[in-house]
Amino acid sequence: MNIRKNIAAALIALSAIGAASSANAEVITRNDQVESRATDTWSFQFSGYEAVTIALRGDRDTDLDLEVRDENGHVIATSDGASDRESVRFTPARNGTFKVRVKNLGNIYNVYRLTVRTGSDIAGQFTTPNVLQTRF
Repeated sequence: MNIRKNIAAALIALSAIGAASSANAEVITRNDQVESRATDTWSFQFSGYEAVTIALRGDRDTDLDLEVRDENGHVIATSDGASDRESVRFTPARNGTFKVRVKNLGNIYNVYRLTVRTGSDIAGQFTTPNVLQTRF
């Protein structure tokens, strides 16, 4: 039992060190529901030359697709597999507003989680997207 407490204490200490080194880091997560045969659109501002990872996880009831467009409407990234587990990674060439679309291909609603991370994920740390996000 004492060993477990020591391991737990060590893990907590390591977590604190990681949190201190990334005090300004944040992961943006949004939970929502997309109706059948509908598309939810979110708007985010991203910084140029900073990697962006977006993950989509649904409730497994329908097929969801993920798409990112720039402010000119150009498709930047897509993930359209046969499930509701999708993800994309891209690096914008410049600062701008990007639309993230969650499309439900099924005949019933799907409850999903959208997670947006920016910055380097090499050390598992992310910086906050310049979050001026809205849902249309």
